[in-house]
Amino acid sequence: MQHNKWRLNVPHDESIMISPEARQIAFKQIYMGYTKRYQMKLLYAFLNYDPDKMTDYLIVYKVRNDDNTANLIMYDLAPIFSDRCTPNYRYYKQVKKAGQFFKYGLDEMTTLEESRFYEYIEKYLLLSRDKKEDTYWKDPKNAAILCEGLLDLSLRYKVKQ
Repeated sequence: MQHNKWRLNVPHDESIMISPEARQIAFKQIYMGYTKRYQMKLLYAFLNYDPDKMTDYLIVYKVRNDDNTANLIMYDLAPIFSDRCTPNYRYYKQVKKAGQFFKYGLDEMTTLEESRFYEYIEKYLLLSRDKKEDTYWKDPKNAAILCEGLLDLSLRYKVKQ
């Protein structure tokens, strides 16, 4: 994979040290940052607290394509200790390069047609779009299924540059 021009080399100590409170604040700044910078509609935001899972966070947005003819879903699934994890965002912000963090993240997001996204959620992950169901895709108890499934989808279908 080609090196992303927006990526910074974050010192190791910076990428692993963050308090739970600072992590929550950084996460909110990340998902609100994308929303404000790129006029994306936030559909789902999940910050992982399970140390046995490799996901730092998952953020799902709804956007329109460039010619405004179709709804798309874009999602950012950042692994723990990845370049886009919450401690690294804090570092980008400290060195006044938060804009680079968002450009890098946007380049790394997976994008699908909205209908394909929901088809995958329902048919392959067996999650529901009905809020009344136990398998509702946005229910926090289903986050592990959603994160693992979307990671698999990203790895299989994201175009590598």
